[in-house]
Amino acid sequence: MNEIQQLYQKIILDHHKNPKNYGTLESPTHELEKDNPICGDRIHLDLKMHGFQVEEIRFTGMGCALCIASASMMTELTVQQNLEEIEELLRYFKEIMDPEGMHNDAKATYNDNLQAFEGIRKYPSRIQCATLPWEALLQVRKLIENRGEATI
Repeated sequence: MNEIQQLYQKIILDHHKNPKNYGTLESPTHELEKDNPICGDRIHLDLKMHGFQVEEIRFTGMGCALCIASASMMTELTVQQNLEEIEELLRYFKEIMDPEGMHNDAKATYNDNLQAFEGIRKYPSRIQCATLPWEALLQVRKLIENRGEATI
């Protein structure tokens, strides 16, 4: 394992052992939950939204290191972001993990920590573990639209 891979592994393990924004919000505007019955990962999100913008976010749940680390990083990256920006970030995140995705010299600079997930491209079945929290978060768009809380 080279130095970069060791650093990335350390980042994922740190976010797993010491997740950021773990817990609940008092009076969230939205609560979302998503699970993966195949592997047992389950994430619960508490959000305070203003229109389509994430004002505050916390998560609870249980899952593998990839799922918890991804949720932790997601909560750091999505505060004060609107859902379109989050959707773009998720596309970038998926591309990092895609075996046919980005090459090292073509990486965007959203967040270096997300690149820690690049090693997953060797294990495509684990991609869903990492994307589960993001997919849970993006469910909020349907809730907002169905409630008539905001318009695009």
